[in-house]
Amino acid sequence: MISYAARGAHVQLRIVSQSASTYGYKCILGFPLNFVNWVLISSCFGFYLSVPDTAPTDVGGGGGTKSELVITWEPLSEELQNGEGFGYIIAFRSVGMVKWTRAIISTPGVSRYVLRNDTIRPFSPFDVKVAAFNNRGEGPFSSITTVYSAEDVPSVAPKMVRARSLSAAEIEVIWEILPSLPERVLGYE
Repeated sequence: MISYAARGAHVQLRIVSQSASTYGYKCILGFPLNFVNWVLISSCFGFYLSVPDTAPTDVGGGGGTKSELVITWEPLSEELQNGEGFGYIIAFRSVGMVKWTRAIISTPGVSRYVLRNDTIRPFSPFDVKVAAFNNRGEGPFSSITTVYSAEDVPSVAPKMVRARSLSAAEIEVIWEILPSLPERVLGYE
């Protein structure tokens, strides 16, 4: 607190902190009426806002449907948003590429972004990072995470399927393994 008195008037200035990166001021101008009471002439109060200083956490994703890249993150709490006009910047690129593509979401509570594009191949790896922004600017990006686009069902069925009875309750099924496909084969049913 800073105080200054001259000719009976008194000015008081207090620095007030709302969060680690949002701070403000409170000033009072007055003069003493007696030893206990003050006459208030003027007062002012305001906060300086700053860019978000924390990156979103738990960035990940995956799943979705064909030709989708799903990106998720843990949203920042209100006290970490540091001001009005809050939103998220989602940056992504195919693994091995240099240039980032950016998308903007201006809704604070959202924690998911879905890119739909027919050129996205099934189960393709993408580098992903997320940052927060407000009216003052952009905050730091999260660490880069690898997220895979949605998988697709296999486009062909196994060939040369044969079955034979082993007992009254058991059969054996044999088939030719599928050749390399653009879709990932996890198993057979």
